Amino acid sequence: MMMDFLKVKGREPSCEPYPKPDGWPETSNPSRIKARRMELESQVQWLKDEGFKKIYVSGHSEGGRVVQGLKAEVAGVFIHGMDCKSSRAEFWDPNPKNRIMVFVSSKDPWLGYPSYAVRGCRSLFNRSYVEDYWSSHPTHSPLVEQEWRDVISRVLKRTEPQ
Repeated sequence: MMMDFLKVKGREPSCEPYPKPDGWPETSNPSRIKARRMELESQVQWLKDEGFKKIYVSGHSEGGRVVQGLKAEVAGVFIHGMDCKSSRAEFWDPNPKNRIMVFVSSKDPWLGYPSYAVRGCRSLFNRSYVEDYWSSHPTHSPLVEQEWRDVISRVLKRTEPQ
């Protein structure tokens, strides 16, 4: 499930179409993240009520902050273009029952590169259910690496190496 939060009338993007090393104020707004997370929780519950058994959620950038904190148990959480700097720790409250896969570039300009180091999520929180998949592409685009697409494909098809 990939929700498009910005399709709802009256909602604005949280950032401009270019990176800013010290961030954009709206991306650090806990109320916005909370509202988006409540919307996601509601959608996941609706899918469960409708009989869906395997639900995966995906979020890019700010959406990654949203999906990682999902309280409902799902088959997997895919996060693109979101890292785990300690300054962003307030947004991280993952459900340990959810497998979380983070796809991030060490040269992502939206995450502050080259001014700030991009941090992995597994190492910062030392949580075994979080997996980091790295790239060195200087981009914020999701799924830029074939390896990332392959990982997601294997997860969705359940053909992962054991």
